[in-house]
Amino acid sequence: PQLPIRDFKQIDAYYPPKEKIDEFIVFAKPCLNKKFYNDSQIEKLEKMRDMLLPKLMSSEVRVEV
Repeated sequence: PQLPIRDFKQIDAYYPPKEKIDEFIVFAKPCLNKKFYNDSQIEKLEKMRDMLLPKLMSSEVRVEV
């Protein structure tokens, strides 16, 4: 179901004080930075896996035990 714009305009929206928003940003920013870093690391590892797995399966690359 959709909420018509005329009904949406009647909804009261409450926002936290600027100090609370600033506190949240200080808390959340390191978490988001870590998430973005982890996402980039995952992408790099997936690319390495996709490159190495076929070589390992075909014995083109060997792993010493």
